[in-house]
Amino acid sequence: MNILVIDVGGTHVKLLASGKKVKREIESGPTLTARQMVSSVKNLADGWEYDVVSIGYPGPVVHDRPIAEPHNLGKGWMGFNFAAAFKLPTKVINDAAMQALGSYAGRTMLFLGLGTGLGTWTWQVRDPVLGVVSMGNPPSGAAGGYGFFDAAGLLLAPRIVALLARRQRREDLVVQQPVRAHHTAAVGTADA
Repeated sequence: MNILVIDVGGTHVKLLASGKKVKREIESGPTLTARQMVSSVKNLADGWEYDVVSIGYPGPVVHDRPIAEPHNLGKGWMGFNFAAAFKLPTKVINDAAMQALGSYAGRTMLFLGLGTGLGTWTWQVRDPVLGVVSMGNPPSGAAGGYGFFDAAGLLLAPRIVALLARRQRREDLVVQQPVRAHHTAAVGTADA
């Protein structure tokens, strides 16, 4: 199965298909609509073979459809039916979720995507397909006028990661301690 992967960003839309080594891209921006993006991607992907489409969208997504208009793109994204537009099975998830999923190696992970805005992804069990759900992006980027959130996210990221690591170590110790205590008690009983 060949997959066409599309990363919708605030300044560019990047695409790559299975087996291809060089990505292709188009410019995006405050006037790009969902319909225009699909049309441009179809033209740009001409000659590539693909059976399904995967889209990373810069905002919250539910059931493969954006539930909010992006801060830095045109209108018409919310509720847009990408599967019908591409006439292929299509999975749409938050763009930060797509990046995180591509680099996920197991265990706990906090992902901060640095692009036009600050993308965030937190693992939570809910989505029946991925097993996770995106918390979406905070309002950020120059288009939203929320550069403060970007700066705060960047400055706080090391502390957040350190806190998550400490919490994970504590959870690991809690799991290990009863085992050690039980083992010690069993040894003590056997010696008595």
